Amino acid sequence: MTEHDETREVSRRTFLYELAAIGLGAGVMSACSRTVAGTSVVRPASIDMVGLQMYTVRDQLTADFEGTVEKIA
Repeated sequence: MTEHDETREVSRRTFLYELAAIGLGAGVMSACSRTVAGTSVVRPASIDMVGLQMYTVRDQLTADFEGTVEKIA
């Protein structure tokens, strides 16, 4: 440690910045440890979770809107 480090005065801004960094770091480390331990909650994939961008069927929508929506559903 240098002499400058020992006599460093901490301002309110520095204190709050370091406190926030510690809190954020602790949260990230906690999330990482849960993921590594396998305790994070992950939903299994199901048909309810399938997504579709309507842009991909834009041509079919212009030709037959209601029919296309029914097929997608």
